[in-house]
Amino acid sequence: MPRKRTDGKPAADRAKPARPAKAAKSAGESACPSRIKVQVRYYQRVREIAGTQAETHFVDMNSTVADLLAAVVVRHPRVLEFSPSLLVAVNASYAERNASLADGDIVDLMPPVSGG
Repeated sequence: MPRKRTDGKPAADRAKPARPAKAAKSAGESACPSRIKVQVRYYQRVREIAGTQAETHFVDMNSTVADLLAAVVVRHPRVLEFSPSLLVAVNASYAERNASLADGDIVDLMPPVSGG
């Protein structure tokens, strides 16, 4: 026998109280709050070695371009041969190896271009 509310309607007709919604993680949030997400884009020969045009790396907060390059070399050891001469841009501006990275940065790794 269905339970009845005091107003005579069956229990199935009453609305359930709303639950507070869980905050969804955005794409920019990493699982660990002490890490940042950096998008790395590869060009020319470095792209061939990496086997991809771009990929995401999670590095420690306060990481530099040099720290990111070390992480790239761990993932793609053959990039090491280009590492000393790579041109690096962070958010479309050339950057030195000691430049700091922030969450959401886009880092471009380009081998030097020669020509005549």
